[in-house]
Amino acid sequence: MSESSFRRWYEQNKDKVAERRKRKYEQDEEYRKKRLAEAKRYYWMKKRRAEAIDARRIDVEAMNYEPDSTLSVLVSNPEDIRAGMTVMVPVYRPSSVAKLLGRSVQTLRLWGLKELIPEVTYRAPGGTRLYTEDQFKVLAENRHLLGFPTKKFEDNPFFAAVREGWAELEPDGIEPMKQDEWRLDPTPCPWCGAHPSLQFKNAETRKWEHVPCFECADPVEVDERKEGRKTVVVRAECPACEMFVEEEQRVVGEIRVHCPRCGRKITDFEVE
Repeated sequence: MSESSFRRWYEQNKDKVAERRKRKYEQDEEYRKKRLAEAKRYYWMKKRRAEAIDARRIDVEAMNYEPDSTLSVLVSNPEDIRAGMTVMVPVYRPSSVAKLLGRSVQTLRLWGLKELIPEVTYRAPGGTRLYTEDQFKVLAENRHLLGFPTKKFEDNPFFAAVREGWAELEPDGIEPMKQDEWRLDPTPCPWCGAHPSLQFKNAETRKWEHVPCFECADPVEVDERKEGRKTVVVRAECPACEMFVEEEQRVVGEIRVHCPRCGRKITDFEVE
């Protein structure tokens, strides 16, 4: 019987087959023990495989992969509050990505030709593919999935995860600062006091919170703005008027301290 004929037969008789197996399971002790042992072995093999794959997951923030260069990008996403702004985006060359994934540059090229991973957003003048830092992070976060066994390599969950992750970065290849989460405010930035302030909507409280503006922190660093908004206590003494300053700051990147009396910038301070 051919495979196609068997499939047709099974579709017509699967209820009878299931009932026969059920009766045999109930009546035949040896058969029942064998099935239980197989089920137990399958469970533990699947569990161990999942644990082994998950163990390969890496902490992206702890990586020491320095970008190969930077690229000037004009933000074109109309939903991004940076639309029309030119930002400097860190980029990686194929050799760095190949090293990250433990594959060759030729393999990366083949994946692209087979459309297993999307086409890169940018290329160097000579045609070399360039991966933005956010695209690189998606690859790094899902690298462990390459060890997931599948019948067909193209069905590996790594490729689906990369396609999904990169789709969220379109069309500029960078994480968008969407208008429903971010907004520019005409009031002065609490950090520099010289530029419009930037606000982020807290997902838990649903309230708008100030974060350092684009002049105070790199416009591309979206994750740092969202996750690095920690509160610290800053203590300092103004060298000009000798006023003691103690204040709380929600910081991302550089901490800036100004004397509230004379306005002088204080460079010598303690952080708690």
